[in-house]
Amino acid sequence: MSYRQPGLLRCCVVAALTAGALSACDLPGIASSTPTATPAQASGALPTGWQVYKGVDFSIDYPPDWSLNLQAPPTGSQGQGIVLSGPQASDTVTIIEEYGFTDSDIVNLCKLGEGETPTHLAGLPMTYTLGEGVYRTWFFMNSAHQSYSLTVLDGNQPQSVQKQHNAILATFQPNDMNPGCV
Repeated sequence: MSYRQPGLLRCCVVAALTAGALSACDLPGIASSTPTATPAQASGALPTGWQVYKGVDFSIDYPPDWSLNLQAPPTGSQGQGIVLSGPQASDTVTIIEEYGFTDSDIVNLCKLGEGETPTHLAGLPMTYTLGEGVYRTWFFMNSAHQSYSLTVLDGNQPQSVQKQHNAILATFQPNDMNPGCV
């Protein structure tokens, strides 16, 4: 199962992750590369004090008053998820990384689904979906056949909330930035 499944199933799974219904996990095979959250280096691009999550296959920056939780992948999938939570209940950014796809999976995942729009986020070609009017989701597949779903539950929130979420999402960087869907 992939988080790119259309409709309610994807939204429910992301909501379950966001609500913490799935527990954090130790991911096999990455013990020597434990993901960390560290203060951002002063680069001028980020506000002072932002933290940097550096996982095995991607990184993302987030505000100092936000927290990070690792999540297990959905049953039957390989990968990981992270949930970034801010001080307000509406401040949640979820990133799901999945891998281990077959060639036929890749073909299906790269097809534009109903309601998906081609776009760019963080300098990467992605698809965008607005689910149920509230779930904003971007999808990226890289050349290593790793998929990333970036979701925020803020479609009904003020522009100021969406703007902060967009600033976080703009810092997303997979290690392999070469598109796998062409």
